[in-house]
Amino acid sequence: MTTNPDTTIDPTTGQTGDEFVLVLFNGSGNEVATTDPSGNDFLADAEIGPGGVTVNQFAIVTPEPPTLLLLCCGLAALGLGMTRKPRFWVRRGGTPPRVERL
Repeated sequence: MTTNPDTTIDPTTGQTGDEFVLVLFNGSGNEVATTDPSGNDFLADAEIGPGGVTVNQFAIVTPEPPTLLLLCCGLAALGLGMTRKPRFWVRRGGTPPRVERL
């Protein structure tokens, strides 16, 4: 990390002071997406201005699988399970076992 703060700027005069940002990179060297509304994908942003230091923190966006895809996979698995005849019925001549009530 390198910094070069400008000590000649007086934030009380309305000039924009120094800004420090924190950006997270993934293994490919690309910035990790965050909820930063400016689109810069900052994880944290600290700016020295006329009112003092302003710090903004943003969350990391985690992609989630589409809900419809998960629902379809679950229904397909359930459908396949319902259409198969259990193997123990086949071994017993194709008749289901008796269920007696107590």
